[in-house]
Amino acid sequence: MGRGDSLLRQWQLLNFLQKNRRGITLRDLADLSGYSARTIQRDLKLLSDAGFPVSHETNDYGKRFWRLPPDFLHREGLVLSITEAVALYFARQLLSPLQGTEFAHGLDSVISKIRAMLPETALDYFQELSGLILVRGQGRADYARHKHTIQAFSQAIRTRSVVRITYKAVWRGETYTTEVHPYGLVYFEGDLYVVGHSERSRAMRVFKITRTLHVEVTRTRFQRPTTFSLEEYFHGSFGIMPSGAHETQVVVEFHPQIAPLIEERQWHPSQRFERTDSGWVRISLRLRNTLEFKRWVLGFGHQARVIHPPALRKEIAEALSAALALYREPSLCTPPARRKPAINALHAGPIRPAKQPVQGINSFS
Repeated sequence: MGRGDSLLRQWQLLNFLQKNRRGITLRDLADLSGYSARTIQRDLKLLSDAGFPVSHETNDYGKRFWRLPPDFLHREGLVLSITEAVALYFARQLLSPLQGTEFAHGLDSVISKIRAMLPETALDYFQELSGLILVRGQGRADYARHKHTIQAFSQAIRTRSVVRITYKAVWRGETYTTEVHPYGLVYFEGDLYVVGHSERSRAMRVFKITRTLHVEVTRTRFQRPTTFSLEEYFHGSFGIMPSGAHETQVVVEFHPQIAPLIEERQWHPSQRFERTDSGWVRISLRLRNTLEFKRWVLGFGHQARVIHPPALRKEIAEALSAALALYREPSLCTPPARRKPAINALHAGPIRPAKQPVQGINSFS
C-alpha cells in the first residue's frame, strides 16, 4: 500500500475522532475504517508522534476511548476542528490568483493562527494530500501589483466614499477620469472588477481592477441604493457584462462529439437541455446580454451553431467568415524569403549571414 493510501486513511481517522467528541474505541474505529485494530492503533501512534493532539481516556471497565479536542481553534467566535484547520491550511492555493492582496492576507492571518496551534510536523504530515488538488489558470493577473488599488476600493465600499479614478477603456481605446460610487467587488474567472455608479456616464458601470491606473478615495459620501444587489445586477448576464433591459431567448446546438462537455456544466441559471434526433445537444437560455455569449459560442468553432435569434446567428456567421478570411490571406501563409549573404572575397573567416528583421505576424515595431 502506497503512502498516499495511508495518508488518506489517517485523514479519515482524524475525521472519525473529530465527530465522536466523547471518544471512540479502537474496535469501533477499525469497523468504521474497514481496517484491522492493529493498523488503526499504529495510525494513532503515528498521528500522535507527528504532533496531532490525539489522546485517550480509560473508563471504569478498562476500555479506552480515543478522542481529539472538539474545538481545536477557538478565537473570537471562530471554531475550527482540527481537520478543518489542516484542510484550510492546504487550501491556500485556491486564493493564489489573489496573492499579495488583502484577501490573501486575511487567509494568511488565519494560517498564522493555525501554525501557532499545530506543530510543523503535524502540518507537514499531510503535505502529500495537498497534491490531490491543483489550481491552474492561463493569463493570470498579478494582483500583488494592484494591492493599493484593491485596498482603496475596499475602503471606499466599506465607508461609502466616492472615488476618483483614472481608467483605461481598452475596447474604446481611451483613458479618462471619473468619479465612481463603488457598490461592490466581483471576482470572475480570475479577474477582479468593481461595480458602481459612474458620474461621467451617469449610469452603472463595471471597472476592471487591472485597468484602473489611479484611484483616490475622496471625503465625499454616497448613498448606496437599499434595493441594489450584486447578484441581481448580473441576472441574465452570461459573464461580467451587465444585463440589458430586455431578455432574449437564445438557442444553440452543439455537435454530438462535444455534447457531453456541454451537458456536464451549468453555464447559466436559465439553461435547458434537450437532445435532437441527430444526436446534437440543444441548449436554450434567456439572456439580457449576448456579447460574452457570442465569444463563448465562437470558441467551439464548427461544432456549434446558433439556431435563434436570427440576428445572433448572423453575427456568428460573419465572425466565422472573417476568421476564415484571415487564414486565406497569402501574406500569412507564405514564409518570408531569406536574403543570401554577400560574399566578400577578402574575408578570411567564416561567412556570417547578415541579420534580418523577423517578418510576418510575429514582428513588433
